[in-house]
Amino acid sequence: MSTLHVNTVETSLGGAVTLTQQVAAKHWTSWNQTGTLAVADSFNQSSLTDEQSAYTTVAFTSNMSNDDYVYSGCCQGSNYGQTVFCEYLTSNKLTSATQVRTLHNTNNGAQDPDDVMMHTHGDLA
Repeated sequence: MSTLHVNTVETSLGGAVTLTQQVAAKHWTSWNQTGTLAVADSFNQSSLTDEQSAYTTVAFTSNMSNDDYVYSGCCQGSNYGQTVFCEYLTSNKLTSATQVRTLHNTNNGAQDPDDVMMHTHGDLA
């Protein structure tokens, strides 16, 4: 086992190290989609809106700089089989929000799973 103790980190030219923000998630959330939406925890999320069964709009507190950001997610739930998390329509992918849906993996039927988790990467405005 090793321990690293550092007081100052500098570049090879002696300047301060700036950690790139590109690698950090700009948004993440976890929610229960059964019944009334209930957020377990989140970062940079202003709201969730239950549009209809299996369709949820996720709104950001701080907007993304464009709609070229990427996100992914997963979900699980009892008595639902395997549920799939996916983008709804690219036209619903805005700098301020996006809409996602959750479907059963074998019949593409709408599913409202117990746990949905999502994270978003891109540039903030």
